[in-house]
Amino acid sequence: MHCFLRLALLLAVGPLCLLSACSSDEPQPEPQEYNGIYVTVNGERLSGWMNVDVFHVPKGLRVMVEEDFSVHAMKYICIEGDIMMRDRTLEDPRTDAPNLRLACEEEILITGRIIGGAGRSFAGVPPENCVGQPGGDGSSIELSSPRYLVLGALVAGRGGRGGAGSNGGQGGTIEVIGDLVNPDQHIFIKESRIKQLASADAGFYGGAGGGAGPEWQGVPGSPGQSGGMSSQSWSRPATAE
Repeated sequence: MHCFLRLALLLAVGPLCLLSACSSDEPQPEPQEYNGIYVTVNGERLSGWMNVDVFHVPKGLRVMVEEDFSVHAMKYICIEGDIMMRDRTLEDPRTDAPNLRLACEEEILITGRIIGGAGRSFAGVPPENCVGQPGGDGSSIELSSPRYLVLGALVAGRGGRGGAGSNGGQGGTIEVIGDLVNPDQHIFIKESRIKQLASADAGFYGGAGGGAGPEWQGVPGSPGQSGGMSSQSWSRPATAE
């Protein structure tokens, strides 16, 4: 079952245990130089690293994260449209769905949706063709900024079903580092625009764990663990004197 936490609950709970940051199956390329304002186009496919002043997904647009993707913005990140993360299929060379990290030095606003991808699943595959193959992990999502406001939905990816005698994949997690603010506290984004974009179903959903594979020659599979959500206050790294 998905773990659903409404924004109001974040005001009442203290920092939770910090989960692991988004990871990759392979080393990622080094970030590029900062290159100003980046506005996505509809249908754009994203992967790797991006260093910008502003990262913006406009309302009505949908972009796809094909592989692990990280953004580091100096001013703000604004997600008004949808970010979809790729599901892994049996034909994919990777097992785990891609992860997403959005980091900003000032503020993050999300009024659209970020939908995690599902890990590779062996549901429906004949048991003899998937013996010992674990299900893939679902996408995880990380936000990191001094100030953030989420008025849309963040949905981590579900784990894939395990093969015969193997385990289901882990559900994706959501990790938020920063301080939740009100619309009138934002620096770069006008309060009137934020109110226009607010969604009634804003919230955070951890990914469901993948189902256990069927027993094979006396060896049972185990279901994957469902992902959760963690939050902690922003603390800027100390600088050397």
